[in-house]
Amino acid sequence: MDALGPDWYLSKVRLQITDVNDNVPEWSMAPYPYLAVVAPGAGPGTLIKPPPQCPDLRVGGGGGWILIQSPSPLLCSCYGGEGCFAVDKRTGHVATTGVLLQTNGEYLLSVVAVDGLGSRSAAAAVSVVAGPRAPQFTNSTYSISIPENTPEGQPFSVVAAVSFQKQPIGYSLLINPSSLFSIRPDSGEISLTRPLDYESDPRRYLLMVQVAITDENDCIPEFLQSIYSVDGIPEAVTTATSLLQ
Repeated sequence: MDALGPDWYLSKVRLQITDVNDNVPEWSMAPYPYLAVVAPGAGPGTLIKPPPQCPDLRVGGGGGWILIQSPSPLLCSCYGGEGCFAVDKRTGHVATTGVLLQTNGEYLLSVVAVDGLGSRSAAAAVSVVAGPRAPQFTNSTYSISIPENTPEGQPFSVVAAVSFQKQPIGYSLLINPSSLFSIRPDSGEISLTRPLDYESDPRRYLLMVQVAITDENDCIPEFLQSIYSVDGIPEAVTTATSLLQ
């Protein structure tokens, strides 16, 4: 008889250790810095959204501005904004409260999120303007490397910006060393104006690009008068002579 008795059995137990989510929640909004606009007369509950033409990174419904990466449930809170904005604690979406907004006024919000383990995110600063605002680049900086045999006139990089008013954008170079670079005003494509020589040319350049909303001719041509007339035209007047303006 076994010393352990007749009711002794051998059982095999497998244990699997799972990873505890000890990572701090991280914001996943784009682009940075976090800028937004809202109509001055926006009613309560109007979502503050990313600029148009930006990638939609929403993790929940509604497409609201505040988005965060964390597998755990989150509780979000919002500070600042003069009481004009509030954050949905569960989704993180920021919306207007109905408090009257000052036209062209800028409101600075600070949003934080805490996950189920108590890990607190860094504060996300959001600037909201009640009205139009200047375009925003999708990247705050660009680092580009190009081979010295890059052909003249061939685009080697593109800078991109978005318009909060959904208007056409124009690009120009404010800093352009030796006029070596050119940029297409309508697309932001950057190219060389002459060939490079790695041995003789500087190997690092700093460019500064300006972006602005361009004007489109959306005005219908109109005559200043409904009827034009002129008297006393000489019989000998020659072709292409201006008679009236």
